[in-house]
Amino acid sequence: MADTVKPILISAVDLAVQVIQASNEARLFKKEWDVVKIKMLVRLERSIINVSWLLNVSTPSHDGKHEQLTGLLPFAIRDPTIFLIYELMAILYTGTLDDDACEAARSLRSMASDNPRCAEIMIRNGLCSVFVKILKQGSMRVQAEVACATSVLVSSFSESQDLFAQHDVIQLLLSLLTSKLEEDSWHMKAMAAKALRELAKGNSSISKSITDSKRFLRFADLLEIQDREVRLISLMVLIEITSVAEMDSSLRRHSAFKCKSPVFKAIVNQFHKLIEENGDMVLLIPYITLIGNLARSFRASDTSMIEQLVKLLGLRDREVLREAIVALTKFAIPCNYLHIDHSRAIVEAGAAKRLIELSSLGCEIRIPVLELLKF
Repeated sequence: MADTVKPILISAVDLAVQVIQASNEARLFKKEWDVVKIKMLVRLERSIINVSWLLNVSTPSHDGKHEQLTGLLPFAIRDPTIFLIYELMAILYTGTLDDDACEAARSLRSMASDNPRCAEIMIRNGLCSVFVKILKQGSMRVQAEVACATSVLVSSFSESQDLFAQHDVIQLLLSLLTSKLEEDSWHMKAMAAKALRELAKGNSSISKSITDSKRFLRFADLLEIQDREVRLISLMVLIEITSVAEMDSSLRRHSAFKCKSPVFKAIVNQFHKLIEENGDMVLLIPYITLIGNLARSFRASDTSMIEQLVKLLGLRDREVLREAIVALTKFAIPCNYLHIDHSRAIVEAGAAKRLIELSSLGCEIRIPVLELLKF
């Protein structure tokens, strides 16, 4: 009898234990579910508030007023900076009055300049898309401010280069820069060039994107226009691209850097013109740098450029002297396939005596001189 009852009792006890465990698990699950439910409801409520705010600010304001953009969103309570960034982005995106939009762009630029973290927050929270809309549809004034802000953002947060490129900002800026040349658009073009300069800096893919564009050929025209600021910053863009090309053989072999390309010819012609006319030193210095960056593109038979650089060694301006020496070094350096021919041309142009004289000057001149004399 006992043998029969014992298994039954054991089974009953096991079942009771399982029921108790299941009951405990159910209570625990209910408790956890209550916590999850509360969190979910809180998040849902916050999401509703966020979406309501976004719907509110995404409605264009035709009178330029933004009284409704008040109060902090839940996600910005701990960091009011985020709220301010969103508010400024909203003002830009909704197509408000130009004065408000320009002020918003300037404020974003100032924040990015003062704090790289702000620049990163802007980029991570969709500023690229906002800028794209302005660069496509905005007025010339606002486009200029946005282009200027872009240059500051990229300078402050270099990782944004590729993000801007992914949003096709490169081509939009090129379009603004190379569009029909009108006097009232020069400031906008200068700002577009400024942004392109920062975007191209040290970036092979963006530099290639610029040189691959048909609009790149218009740089030949930009180097000859009357507006000094546009000419200067356009030169800076080319300097950044050719600096990248010095380190990137595939980019260096691009047709844009061949002797017969319109841009290459324009660079050479303007350089000769500046020297012959004793032109603007502020423009001459970047031209010298650019010629040095393109040293591997010159043929052995083209000695006129070397002769002009050697002629510059007779000037007293130390910055010109230094850039001319550095440029000549790039012609003579062994990694230049034609370095032997170029070195011979440098000597034949009478550089040796002048370089020896210059070696007695300060370190900023003496060191580059000694570097060149090695070759």
